[in-house]
Amino acid sequence: MLFGRNSKNPIKIVDKGVIEWKYTTCGYCSTGCSIEVGINGEGQAVSSRGVGGADVNRGKLCLKGIYGHELFKTEGRGKTPLVRNSCLEKYQETEWDPALDAMAERIKDIQDKHGRDAFAVVSTGQILTEEFYALGKLTRGAIGTNNYDGNTTLCMASAVSGYKRSFGADGPPGCYEDFEETDCLIAFGTNLPEQHPIIYWRLKEAMEKRKFPLIVVDPRVTMLAQFADMHLAIKPGTDVVLLNALAYVIIDENLADMDYITKHTNGMEEFQAVVEGYDPVSASKICGIDEDTIRHVARLYAKAGKAMSIWTMGINQSTHGSDGVVGINNLNLITGNIGKPGSTSMSITGQSNAMGTREWSSCSGLPGYRVLENADHRQEIADYWGIDPEFLPKQRGMFQTDIFPAIETGQIKGMWLIGTNPMTSMPNTARIRKTLEKLDFLVVQDAYEDVETTKYAHMFLPAAIWAEKNGCFTNTERRVNRVTNVSKPFAKSKPDLWIFSNLSKRFENGLKMKFSENAEDMFEEMKALSKGANRNLDISGMSYEKIEKSRGLQWPCREGEEKG
Repeated sequence: MLFGRNSKNPIKIVDKGVIEWKYTTCGYCSTGCSIEVGINGEGQAVSSRGVGGADVNRGKLCLKGIYGHELFKTEGRGKTPLVRNSCLEKYQETEWDPALDAMAERIKDIQDKHGRDAFAVVSTGQILTEEFYALGKLTRGAIGTNNYDGNTTLCMASAVSGYKRSFGADGPPGCYEDFEETDCLIAFGTNLPEQHPIIYWRLKEAMEKRKFPLIVVDPRVTMLAQFADMHLAIKPGTDVVLLNALAYVIIDENLADMDYITKHTNGMEEFQAVVEGYDPVSASKICGIDEDTIRHVARLYAKAGKAMSIWTMGINQSTHGSDGVVGINNLNLITGNIGKPGSTSMSITGQSNAMGTREWSSCSGLPGYRVLENADHRQEIADYWGIDPEFLPKQRGMFQTDIFPAIETGQIKGMWLIGTNPMTSMPNTARIRKTLEKLDFLVVQDAYEDVETTKYAHMFLPAAIWAEKNGCFTNTERRVNRVTNVSKPFAKSKPDLWIFSNLSKRFENGLKMKFSENAEDMFEEMKALSKGANRNLDISGMSYEKIEKSRGLQWPCREGEEKG
């Protein structure tokens, strides 16, 4: 037989010498897969596998999850703190205490000369939730700058704003199990097979069990669009026009769920007045989707017993992203598709803990979705932290996209970058390079010493990665899951929580507040602050043991409840 096909070689699985499997949550994306990392006799991570009993991934992993253990031995890791007076000088190695002493003194010097807000902090979506809480506590309560934001603003601000405008609070109201209940799904600007393979597998599995129509709205012919029943190749930037046209048809043809609208919504008359200007004929000339298709999709969605919408950056990263999110939410509100199984508006986030920063980092307000503009919220947090409420700002400071122009104009003199690289995430790299060169003091805290921003920094702090630490992530569907110490921190790198807690001791207010290097201590504070009958973000019923045993728990999970 040709090519030796009559004598196939047997499949061999290499024995990597695993003697122990350690449970953790994947740190790659927002899906939140439960994984186990295999440890050999020398204590090295040598393999990864999915956890079969976990509801999120049910034993499956994508390629990046399968090779997640290789992150522990990647090149370019930071080994020890580095300092220098000018970015033209060579870095000098130092120990942690001198580095943190110098950092605190430089921050205070800048604030004394130019005001508290002259020092900015820009964080990430990839550190642990307890670390986000500690960073917010440090930044808001001890350092005292109001110019504090996360790089998640670049991807998730539209979803946060849209949820607040529609529902009064942030937090996706759906979950992956909705795939198993829905009768119709529209995906806006998302390509699940490539972006979130495990979520796509959950969707595909649900469609195989009970076929329902999948409609993809995307200017590109993506992999998901090729698998869809209908692909609406919309003109870029016209999502709101299409969404309002769908709403027009549903209202005009009496397909709206008026009983649901009356009981659970307000502003229907105002909304109806807005969409009257978006009839399908006019809309088709703008968005590029013909009138018949608009009417067909609107009828299909409205007549489905249960329908849901999902989206990612195709909606969020837009000049009208917040309006697009509100449009999706409105589509689901007028059809009665919020608050029941199989019916939701679900924003699928990107970074592994983008939800954690939204919930607990205090970037846009105060912990647990509290806002700076609310005096009661400021008083509550100040009392709990043991500081003067007047120390807290009364409104949000600059967004990340405002911080960099403020460096150019001299308003901001110093900055602390934590797990983020604006040289790649911000547009116009040449401009960002010149902007960073203007800073009197730049601290880069990252797992990798060779990150581009270290070229323009005065101090580099090596941070531990993902499962070299202990704590939690929150995934797209509000599921809190455990991240455990699979491996010791590399060289002299430290967990971000250790860095925040030890830096706090160098500030007057930091000595008044309680900080801990133990993640579970921070989690207990978060539980106390989340507790309340009227608070959706209630994790008071969770514990580390319960979370790991359940392979993740969704909030709200109130005190006394076994599951969220």
